[in-house]
Amino acid sequence: MPNAIPARKRCSAQCQHCETVEQDGMLTKREIIEYITSPQFPRRSPKTKPLNLYLASRYSRRDAIISYAEVLMGYGFNITSRWIRGYHQASNEQLYPGSDAEQFARDDLNDIEDADELILFTDPPRTGHPSRGGQFVEFGYALGRGIPVTIVGKRANVFCCLENILQFETFGELLAHLESEGHPITESKGVLKA
Repeated sequence: MPNAIPARKRCSAQCQHCETVEQDGMLTKREIIEYITSPQFPRRSPKTKPLNLYLASRYSRRDAIISYAEVLMGYGFNITSRWIRGYHQASNEQLYPGSDAEQFARDDLNDIEDADELILFTDPPRTGHPSRGGQFVEFGYALGRGIPVTIVGKRANVFCCLENILQFETFGELLAHLESEGHPITESKGVLKA
């Protein structure tokens, strides 16, 4: 990628987020914002109609996913994932039909149907705080609807091994692929679905 994101550096010796970043390879929000506002950030005209992307991830990674959404919108992509706005979280006590949780699920499924592609951000397994796995329901729903899927992270289960699924270890590798596929960064930003 001719205009690669610069190498990571720590915010401070005390920054716990950077410790996490160093372990899992994610960029900090500050690093992403510094890059996309720098003169190195390429600005070109869009060549094609912007694609709509649904970003699927564990809810606890919402802040990182918001950062990734901002970068992808800089490429002119529209983001259909309303859950990243922060109001789609349900407690265990709210998990019953007719609750807000049911509406959140319907919203997410509608957002996936509005997408041209789903990007699944996978994680290493957690201990102590098991994930509910909603991102894998979204992943399966997209597969069933014939919506292309790209994985950022490790292949987490057998369905991630299907041959038509692209997989990148890091978000930076995904960005390099987008550049190579002719998805230029544009002056007109994409939008986050309202």
